[in-house]
Amino acid sequence: MRSWIIWGLDVSKQIFAQLTQHIFNLIVATKIGETGSLECEWYMIQIVGDCSIGVLIQFLYLSSLTFVLKDCGEYKLISGDYGKDQIIFTKYFYQLSLWILVVILVQLINIRRN
Repeated sequence: MRSWIIWGLDVSKQIFAQLTQHIFNLIVATKIGETGSLECEWYMIQIVGDCSIGVLIQFLYLSSLTFVLKDCGEYKLISGDYGKDQIIFTKYFYQLSLWILVVILVQLINIRRN
């Protein structure tokens, strides 16, 4: 069973990623909406894309990064592992940074597509 602090760290990674995704979706919707379309419609299209194909692309990116970085240095990339006896926040920030990078890469694909 996972402790509350581990659960909180896992959830916080999702919150930061969703915030990043939301900001990118707002920027894209506003950019596309300048051409005469409604921004809200484009935001909704971005959300549907993120929740369908975007999740698959994020999974593939994260799986690829995990495979490549699994034995990389002191902080092996094992999602949700923050240390055995005590929490090593460097591991958390390493995982958070990689997850945000994955979200940004997928959002950049959306920007290029539109």
